[in-house]
Amino acid sequence: MFQDEAKFGRITYPRKRWAPAKFRPVVKKQVVRQYTYSYGAFSPLDGICDFLILPDMNTYSMNIFLEELSIRHPEE
Repeated sequence: MFQDEAKFGRITYPRKRWAPAKFRPVVKKQVVRQYTYSYGAFSPLDGICDFLILPDMNTYSMNIFLEELSIRHPEE
């Protein structure tokens, strides 16, 4: 099986906008960063795919993914 992981997320960022002349609108600013991580494995021999979405990308999360793979495919 081939394995890979990916990071998906969003970052909010206020941008310049049009406003009437001599008018300065008040815009509250808060930069938000949210991410989620996808772990996936693919077997080219039989076409089986396994994916998990987890909140972190670290050794603990990778071990969760590998343990789940071993439960789903005990014969391999």
